[in-house]
Amino acid sequence: DFLAARLLSEKDEGLLALVSAVTIQLGSLIQRKLADEALQNALHELEQRSFEIRTLSEMSDNLQVCNIAEEAYTAVAQSIRLLFPTGALLVCSTSRNLLKAVTVWGKVPLEEPMSLDDCYALRLGRPHAVMDVQTGLRCHHLGEGADPYLCVPFMGQGETLGVLYLSAGPPGAWGDKNQIEAKRRLAVDASERIGLALANLKLRDTLRNLSIRDALTGLFNRRYLEESLEREIYRAGRKGTPLGVVMLDIDHFKQFNDTFGHEAGDAILHEIGVFLQRHVRSSDIACRYGGEEFTLIMPETSLEVACQRAELLREAVKHVQVQHVQRSLGSIAFSFGVGVFPDHGSTAETLLRAADTALYQAKAEGRNRVCVACL
Repeated sequence: DFLAARLLSEKDEGLLALVSAVTIQLGSLIQRKLADEALQNALHELEQRSFEIRTLSEMSDNLQVCNIAEEAYTAVAQSIRLLFPTGALLVCSTSRNLLKAVTVWGKVPLEEPMSLDDCYALRLGRPHAVMDVQTGLRCHHLGEGADPYLCVPFMGQGETLGVLYLSAGPPGAWGDKNQIEAKRRLAVDASERIGLALANLKLRDTLRNLSIRDALTGLFNRRYLEESLEREIYRAGRKGTPLGVVMLDIDHFKQFNDTFGHEAGDAILHEIGVFLQRHVRSSDIACRYGGEEFTLIMPETSLEVACQRAELLREAVKHVQVQHVQRSLGSIAFSFGVGVFPDHGSTAETLLRAADTALYQAKAEGRNRVCVACL
């Protein structure tokens, strides 16, 4: 009996030791698996973050080489849609009272027209997230059927430029609170880059306008005229099409200055600038040549059509009434000189000289008329 009990006891101890060893080994395997899963999750998050940084960096690089806002809008959509599959870029209008969707990717239920007050992100001046569209403070620029979303305002040079709207997809698609916060930080990073790029484009455009525009009339200046005329002559020669050039001058402009003063003369020049911008085609180039003299470049315009356009302007300007210091400055009249490439000149210099000579002929013949350059 003693020996049997001793053998049984030793057997139990061995079994207990075996169970203990297996338990330790199993625990070690579980810990290793959990560690591997944690490592895999961390690696996935690191790869995702690397992808996000790379995508935003590529977007910034693309924005740097954009020359106009429309190019920038396309660059934004191409990059942001890789991070947020559904969204829109809403930009403040020039009048500062409306929002305009300049680019949209995915299905976005926007309610147009949109005012600045329709977006709570703009009201608050910070990101506005709505993860429950039934009970949350939903922006009024979204219609029915909107998913949870995030609106992030973007700024440049201290000015609010617009809103980056990003759909979160079905409820819970962005995960838990920490994951939503990570998405918010990513969206803020993107909006800051967008705001900086658009502000730089706006500043660049302003500086360019200052360099090529006449401040008083708003028309292009003489420098831009000379550059554009050379370019248009080259195009016309390559395509085999005519190019019209019209020189016009305000009749008796010195009398306006002598009678009413130079400020009144400036008012007339400003009004003529507005008049010409309203009465020329979008393809035409209206410039202030100097003083009270102006030049129109008319691509793909024959001599006959250029003369007809000049006659229409001569008649239309009679209806322009300029007011200065609550008094009328009287009616305005133009004299015109018309030249056409290649008949009256094959270079910018010769074509301008021909049209200018025709203008002086119109002046000599009594003003308020259209004269054509000599062949």
